[in-house]
Amino acid sequence: MLARASKAAERCRAVADAIAYLGVRRVSVTWDGERLATGRADGPLEFDGEEPLLVWDMRGILKNRPAPGAMPLNPKRETLVDSGMAWGEDVIDAIMADRGTVIVPLRSLRGWGELDEALSYAELEQVSLDWAEEPVAAHADFQGDIVELLRQLLRRKIPRVMVNSLDGSFPFIPAGLAGSVRLDVATLTDGHPPNWAGEVFRLG
Repeated sequence: MLARASKAAERCRAVADAIAYLGVRRVSVTWDGERLATGRADGPLEFDGEEPLLVWDMRGILKNRPAPGAMPLNPKRETLVDSGMAWGEDVIDAIMADRGTVIVPLRSLRGWGELDEALSYAELEQVSLDWAEEPVAAHADFQGDIVELLRQLLRRKIPRVMVNSLDGSFPFIPAGLAGSVRLDVATLTDGHPPNWAGEVFRLG
């Protein structure tokens, strides 16, 4: 009975809004097995609303050249912004842009030392990691065992982690660890999020 209720809750779980943009255009995002790619997307580039919103600034993510000017500040909405980041000091520009909660993505960050530098500038609210059957990151520090990655983030008192599922797969995370940190999910494909997922966002 509990298993059926859990599956029903999973099917009914609401998916929060997510937008990716490149320059001044809304774009779709796909994973080709090696890298992220953008394509045409239906619908205008709009940020109005009151429900939580995840935003990917693809110029920042692909080229480390964020373009926050296309996104207005909306104080009525919890907005989570991933604009890419290679160096710890990049967090200063992201915070100064004042477009919402800054996500520090591990995908291009140059190791734990750069994350620690970002922490020296600000108390980070959220870190993200890309996943496609395993952690996807440019630096070896953020590859390998996701459980150990999460433990390292917990030691740094990161309260919230976004797991970006690039290929529709999700990692196994032990219940004890999942209960120690808030874990949100962003997906590029349709699929059922795992039980440990908090907020679920759908990009594409």
